[in-house]
Amino acid sequence: MPDEGVREIMAQSRKIALEGRGDNRLADFMNKHGFVEIGCGRTYETMVFKVNGHCEATGCNCGLPIIEPSELDSRGYNDPKAATEGHYELCEKWAIITEEAYAGTRDED
Repeated sequence: MPDEGVREIMAQSRKIALEGRGDNRLADFMNKHGFVEIGCGRTYETMVFKVNGHCEATGCNCGLPIIEPSELDSRGYNDPKAATEGHYELCEKWAIITEEAYAGTRDED
């Protein structure tokens, strides 16, 4: 889903009159326009990134992961079922890769 500014430009260029504010305006965009391609020929994607710790910033401390900017893996999809299944496949794939990587660094008792 494009951010608000891009949605407004897309709606104007397609002569779509959006109504409402906030989430209601977003819902109106989805009802009148629908999903937008996020890349060449895909409306859904799953990406895997390396996490390098978690936020502990003073005044924030939200605990969200600190993500390194280059993805390790990705896949694109065009329907929600394929996107969900593909997401879980990547989760399983990278859970195994991560477990194998850590297995060599742990001292087993």
